[in-house]
Amino acid sequence: NFLQVAGTSTGEAYVLGTEYRYSDSTLHTVLWKYNNVAELDYSVSLTSGAIADTPGHDRALALEVAPDGNLLTLMRHSVASMPSNLTTTGTEFVYVLSKIDQSNGSVIWNEVINPYTDAQWQTVDPNSDYLNSKWVGLLADMVVDSTGAAYVAWGTTGASGWVKYDTTGSSPTLVGSYDRVADTTG
Repeated sequence: NFLQVAGTSTGEAYVLGTEYRYSDSTLHTVLWKYNNVAELDYSVSLTSGAIADTPGHDRALALEVAPDGNLLTLMRHSVASMPSNLTTTGTEFVYVLSKIDQSNGSVIWNEVINPYTDAQWQTVDPNSDYLNSKWVGLLADMVVDSTGAAYVAWGTTGASGWVKYDTTGSSPTLVGSYDRVADTTG
């Protein structure tokens, strides 16, 4: 399930993970919010996909409370189950950076990040990169600083680097990026 958890100073807690629903035979990426006495305030499905397209591939990677009180999430999705408002030239997988309204779980914006070619996504060896029946290769991580900038970093053989987004507005703004493999300075 690869759950990610974030809390606030006032006691609310947010959980991001995947959930298989028998009712529609679909795997959902879900955000749950609990109030300060551990009662469920809401449960929102952010994305969904057919189980054949997503088993072990769709994964919650990071969840943080931004300085403005909203949430920033980082998820890995198969292209078939990424949010419908996004596009990519790849056919395998993507990372999705999202800003979520903490009050009701609605998506403020999504941004696709696809640092790998299809061939690089396909290089993960399922025989060595499975843990608890889940595909864990080609991970990324995110941190958010006190100004609302989100840094997303990734790495594997042949491709590694990071991007920095200003996440304070109604859409993300790319502020900087770094490609470690292309850097020949040392």
